[in-house]
Amino acid sequence: MLTQQKALRESEERFKALFEQAMDPMFLVDAEDARIVMFNHMASKVYGYSHGEFEQIKLIDLEIIESEDEIMAHIKKIEKYGYDSFETMHKTKNGRILQVHANINKIIIDNKSYTLGVFKDITRTKQIESELIKRTGQLEEMNRTLQARVQEQVDQKLAEERILMQQSKMTADEIVVRAADILEEHGYIEESIEQILRIKKWKRFEELIRKHAQNLIDEGRHTTVDKWFSGIPYEIMWDYPWLLLWQGVNKMYLNPGDARMILEGVYPIFKKLPCSKGQLMAVCGIIKTIAVQWKDFHPLDYWIAEFEESLFEVYKHSKSDRERENVVSGIVAALIFRQPGHPGIDYWLGEAERIVLYSKHIETRIFAGHSILTYYLWTGAVFKAGIIVDILSAPIREIKVYPMLRLMYLRAEALYYYYKLSTEEVKKTVGEGLALAEQTGIHQMDTALMGLSVLISLAEGDNETAGENLMKIKSFSEKKQSYSSFYYQLASLFELAKADIPSAIEYGKRNVAMVEQSGCHFMLGINKYFLAYVLAEAGLYDESIEQLRAIEGIEAATKSGLFVYPVSATKALIALRTNDSRQFEAMFDKCVQFTKVSGMRTFLPLQKSVAFICKAALEREIHTAYAKELIALHNITSDGHTIEHWPWSLKIYTLGRFEIFREGSILRFSGKPQKTPLLMLKVMIALGGRQIDAEMLADHLWPDSDGDSAQNLFSTNMHRLRKLVGGKYIITHMDGQLCLNPEFCWLDTWAFDDITGTIDYIHREGGAHGNEETMTSLAEKMCCLYRGDFIPGQQSEPLSAHMRGILMRKFIDTCLKVGDWFINRDRWENAIVCYKNALSLYNSEEPLYQGLMNCYQKSGHVADVISTYDMCRDMLMSNLSVEPSPAIQAIYASAIKNHK
Repeated sequence: MLTQQKALRESEERFKALFEQAMDPMFLVDAEDARIVMFNHMASKVYGYSHGEFEQIKLIDLEIIESEDEIMAHIKKIEKYGYDSFETMHKTKNGRILQVHANINKIIIDNKSYTLGVFKDITRTKQIESELIKRTGQLEEMNRTLQARVQEQVDQKLAEERILMQQSKMTADEIVVRAADILEEHGYIEESIEQILRIKKWKRFEELIRKHAQNLIDEGRHTTVDKWFSGIPYEIMWDYPWLLLWQGVNKMYLNPGDARMILEGVYPIFKKLPCSKGQLMAVCGIIKTIAVQWKDFHPLDYWIAEFEESLFEVYKHSKSDRERENVVSGIVAALIFRQPGHPGIDYWLGEAERIVLYSKHIETRIFAGHSILTYYLWTGAVFKAGIIVDILSAPIREIKVYPMLRLMYLRAEALYYYYKLSTEEVKKTVGEGLALAEQTGIHQMDTALMGLSVLISLAEGDNETAGENLMKIKSFSEKKQSYSSFYYQLASLFELAKADIPSAIEYGKRNVAMVEQSGCHFMLGINKYFLAYVLAEAGLYDESIEQLRAIEGIEAATKSGLFVYPVSATKALIALRTNDSRQFEAMFDKCVQFTKVSGMRTFLPLQKSVAFICKAALEREIHTAYAKELIALHNITSDGHTIEHWPWSLKIYTLGRFEIFREGSILRFSGKPQKTPLLMLKVMIALGGRQIDAEMLADHLWPDSDGDSAQNLFSTNMHRLRKLVGGKYIITHMDGQLCLNPEFCWLDTWAFDDITGTIDYIHREGGAHGNEETMTSLAEKMCCLYRGDFIPGQQSEPLSAHMRGILMRKFIDTCLKVGDWFINRDRWENAIVCYKNALSLYNSEEPLYQGLMNCYQKSGHVADVISTYDMCRDMLMSNLSVEPSPAIQAIYASAIKNHK
C-alpha cells in the first residue's frame, strides 16, 4: 500500500510538472459549472490574468463563439465520449482576440468530473496561412529568380576558378576538389559530395559526411545518402569508421536490421581508437535500431551496461545539445523496453520529458516522445500520455521527414486512443498511418496499425470488421513469410469472439511464447493478461489465475500500476462466472478506482464480456455511473428490459405513476401543446409499444376526423412527440407500423412482462436457474416495478383501462405463484413478504389473504393467522359485503382451535 501511495504521489508530481511546463495554456475545468479550477503559467502569460483573477472566472469569460449553454453542452459531450478536439476563439484580459485549437480530455479527481484542456494559440498560424495563400505565387516567382541568379553566380565563379586553376597548372583532381569546395561554400552540399565521390577522395568524403550528414538526414535525404555509401567498396568503408557510423545512422529508419549490424561492427573500432564520441553515437544508434525492430530486447542489457561503465561520464561532459538529446532518447528507450525497474529511470524520464517540451531537433523530440508515451501507456498513466499526445500531435503531422519514426509514433498514439476507447480517433490515426505507409512504401508498422483497428472493432462488438482487418494482417504476414506475436494475440481474441475456444487458447499460448522471447517485461505482462482473459472465458479458472499470478510478479519488476487493472478485471470476470459476489464487487471496485486516477477506459477486450460485467454491476447497483460509461464506450445494447438502471435514452414509468426520463433527466410537462402528444404516447404504450398499426392509432385518437384530417393531426402530433422524447430513432415508423425502439427505450411494462414471464417459467417447469436466490431477486424486482395501477389518472381511457386490468391480474397471479413456489420449499418468510407486498396494493384480493394465512399457520404464527383473517373479513365486508371463503374460514377455525 505504501509503495502504491508513493507511486501515486510521484505520478501526481510528474503530472503537475508536465502541466506547469507545457508550452501551451492548459486549464482544469469543473464539469458542473465550467469554472477554471487549475491553470498553468503559460495560461496566465497568454491570457493576462493573475492567479487571483483566474480563480474567479469561468470558460464563458474567455469564450467568444459559444454561449454558456453551448459550453455546458460541449462539456457534457466530452464527459460522455472522453475527448474532443476543435477550434474556437478566446479573448484575453486586455481584449485581444485569439484563435485557439483545443484538445480536451475528461478526467476524474476524487470522484469528481473535470475536463483537462490544452488551448494552443493558433492566431499567428492562421494569419500566416492566410498570408501564405496570398503570397505563394509571388514567393515562387521570387524563388525561381533567386535560384537562377545564384546558379549564374556559381557558374561564373566556377568558370573563373577553372581558368585560374588551369593557369596554375593544378591536376584534374585538384580542380575537382576546389570546385567541390566552392559548391559547399554556396550551400550545394549534395553536388559537392558527388564531385568528391567521382574522384574517390575518401578522406575528404569522410570530412563532408561528418560535417553535413546529420542535416541531410534531418531533411529526409536518407535514400540519397544511402546511395552514396552503397557505391563505396566494402574494404574502403572499414578504413573510415565515421563513414560506417553515418551509414548505420542513416539506415536506422530505412532498414533497422542492416543499420544495427553496421553499428555493432563499428563500435569496437571506435572503442579501440579510442574515440568516445563515436562510441556514444554508435551505442545510441544500436539501441534505437533495437527499439525500431521491436523483436528481441535482450541485447539492450549489454548496451545499457556498456554505456554506464564506459560512456556515462562522456555524456555528462558533452556540450552538444544534439549529442546529449540523442543519448537521452536512446537510453530512456533501452530502460523502458528492457529495464523499467532501473533505479535511474526517473532521471532519464525527466530528461526525455524536457526534450519533448523544449528540443529544437524533431528527430530526438519525436523518438523520446514515442518512448515515454509508450511507457505512460504501459504503466497505466493515460492522463499523462494524453499530455504527450497533445504536445506532439501537431508537429508529427507537419513534418515530411522520418516516415518510419512518424509511423512508430502514430502506432503509439492510436494505442493511446484505444486505451481511452475513442473509437473514431483510433480509426483516424490508423488511417493516417496506413496512408503514410502507402505513400512511402514503409510497411513495417502495418500489422501494428491494423491490429489496433481489430482491437477497437472487437471492443465495439463489430466482429465482421475485426475479421476483415485480421485477414489483411494474415495476408501481409504470409507475404513476409512471418507471423508476429501481435497477429496471434488478435487471432486468439477473434476466435474467442466466434466461440472457438480451442483455437483461441492455442493462439493465445503461441502469442505468449513468442513475446517471452522478446525480453520486454511490459509486453510479456500485457500478453499474459490476454491469455488469462481467454482462459477465464473458457472456464479454465485455475490456469487463468496462474497467469494472473505471473503478471503480479511482472508488476513488481516493472513498478507499473497498469497491471492492477487487467488483473482485477479478469478476477472480477472469474468471480462473476463462479457466483462469488463479494469478490466480484471488490475487484470491480478496484478497476473503477484505477480508472479515476489513470484515465484508462478499456476494460475487457471483447464487447460481450464487458456487457456481462456491466449488466451485473447495474443489477447490483454498484458503480453504475462507470458501468454506464463502459456501455456507451463499447456501444453495448441491452438484450432485455429487466435492467432498470441501463443507460436507456428513454425510460417510461406507467405502473403507479406516469414519468418519462430522457437521457437520465425527468421530463417536465407544461402547456396545452404537449397534451395530445402525451396522450398518443400513452395509447401506444397501452397497445404494447410495439408493432402498432398507425391508422388504428389515428382512428382511436381522432375518431370523428376524416382520413386526411386525421392523417394531418397524426403527423403533427407524431412530430411533436418525437421532438419531446428524442427523435425518429426513439419512435420508428415503417410500413405503417409504429414502434418504441426497444434498443433505446425502456418501459416498466416491458420489464414487468419479462420478469413475470421468467417467474411463470420457473414455477411451471422448475427452470434452469430456479433457485431460492433467483426467485427472491425476481420477486423483489417485480414488486419494485409494480407500484400500482397502469397510468393512474387515465381511468376513463378504454385502452388504458383494459391494459390496467390485464396487468393487475398478472401481478396478483404472479405473486400467488411466487408464494406457492416458496411454500412448497418451506420458505414461509419469503412467501409472506410477497403476499404482503401484493396486499398493500390490492387489499380486497381474497387468494392473497388465504396464502398469507396459510404461511402463518404452517410457520406456527397463530396470532398472525387470526389478525390476518380479521383484516380480510373487514375488507371484504366493507368493500364487497361478503364473508371470507370457506377455505379461509377453515384456516381460521383451525388456528382458533390450536390457539385455545
